[in-house]
Amino acid sequence: DGVKQNCLGMMGIISKEKPEFSNKELEDYLSTRDKDGTAEAAALIREINEILHKDVIHTLKAEFGDKWFMEKVPPNIRQSCLTRYNDENGAKEMYQYLNLIDYQTIVLQYMQIFEKRYNLFGDAKASKSDKVNWIGKINNVRKTTAHPEKGLISRDEVAFVKKVYALVKEKIATGLS
Repeated sequence: DGVKQNCLGMMGIISKEKPEFSNKELEDYLSTRDKDGTAEAAALIREINEILHKDVIHTLKAEFGDKWFMEKVPPNIRQSCLTRYNDENGAKEMYQYLNLIDYQTIVLQYMQIFEKRYNLFGDAKASKSDKVNWIGKINNVRKTTAHPEKGLISRDEVAFVKKVYALVKEKIATGLS
């Protein structure tokens, strides 16, 4: 699905210069895209990322102390951060190399301390993984909004980002200063 979406996005770019390149499938696809919404979603996703970053770090420090990163962040995530840290000659603190998708893994690992805030949609019967899969979905949308060559996101994706943003502000950001 992602490859097809990328392909249709590139075809849309080509069809702006060469309208004869268009076809029914491309026209249908382009009719569901939202240019203004994509820009708005990109800004909202950046803010969601900042909120999750602050909350996860604050929560882990409060729960586990100053060695939270080395002792509580999964080894594969620490290694990924270390690689980027070394690539940039330690320009930032190691934890500043966490990616949005890393928060899903970390929250899932320590669900007992995050569940109340991160079960955004309030489904008590959902699996732990399903309770935080919104982070992965937001990350997938981010991949498109962060790379213009991948085209625009759909109106449904814009609506999802707006809904998640509102819930993150209500359930997670309220505890941050």
